[in-house]
Amino acid sequence: LQRYITEVKRFEEVMDLKENDRLTLLQQYEELSKEVTAYESSNRSLEMQAANLMLEVRSREDDLAAAKQRCDSLEKYVEEVLAQNEQFRLQVTNLSSKVDMLGSDLKSNRVTRDSVVTDLESVNQLAVRLNTEKIDL
Repeated sequence: LQRYITEVKRFEEVMDLKENDRLTLLQQYEELSKEVTAYESSNRSLEMQAANLMLEVRSREDDLAAAKQRCDSLEKYVEEVLAQNEQFRLQVTNLSSKVDMLGSDLKSNRVTRDSVVTDLESVNQLAVRLNTEKIDL
């Protein structure tokens, strides 16, 4: 009987140990389950952030491409304006030269005109004298 009681006690002790092990394992399982749930939630959140960042990167790349295209367009426009300015500068130089030449021609024509007017007055005076002498004769 003593042996039976010892065996029962030993069996109860083993059962208590097994129960403690089971409770410990159950607690570890619950903690690990909570951690898995937290990690899965964190993973989903990170995946959403990554997707949002990828969308933002694509948007920024599109913006960058549009800005580059606008920059190229503006550079072409500036080059056209500079070429036009150079053409205008040449035209202004040519027109200034022509104005200077016309000014010289105008001065020369005025001198010539004044000379012609003087000659005409002299001819007119001569004609008046000749008429006067003719009448006197």
